[in-house]
Amino acid sequence: MKGDDRLKRYTAFISSTYKDLRSERSQVIEALMDHSIIPIGMEHFSAPSSGFYEKLKELIDLSDFRSEE
Repeated sequence: MKGDDRLKRYTAFISSTYKDLRSERSQVIEALMDHSIIPIGMEHFSAPSSGFYEKLKELIDLSDFRSEE
């Protein structure tokens, strides 16, 4: 076995808008955290600056799970 899988922390990027789906997002975030999955959304970041979208795309690409439309 490579490493200790019990120490792995998975991440999930949530891509819906915060204001429009507040209740639904809260339910998804709670369910993820119940399963020890770290939720990531754009509301966790400050206002966009130079290079913001490139870093965000990298973070999305590195996420273990992400929602896609």
